[in-house]
Amino acid sequence: MTPETCCLFIKGATGESCVPSDERIKTHFELYDSNKDGLIERSEFLAFYELKSRTNENVVRENLKHHNVRYDLKKLSEVKEEESFEAQDMPRF
Repeated sequence: MTPETCCLFIKGATGESCVPSDERIKTHFELYDSNKDGLIERSEFLAFYELKSRTNENVVRENLKHHNVRYDLKKLSEVKEEESFEAQDMPRF
């Protein structure tokens, strides 16, 4: 994740626009870019998300919802109808 893609993540999760020079982005990279290469790698991102899910569960769940991830952590785009109904079983039949 670059500072630019971090901005996109924030916008997707909160609807707030930001720029790479935003203090939230700078702080995030200071805390989680452990090798200081200017990128948040997957392991660093997961460490961040694990910490936040333990301390701010409701915020994390709301952010996931805005990214189309269900409460059971399934992406909406990957979910198929879990029930199968016959046409005659439907209310409008």
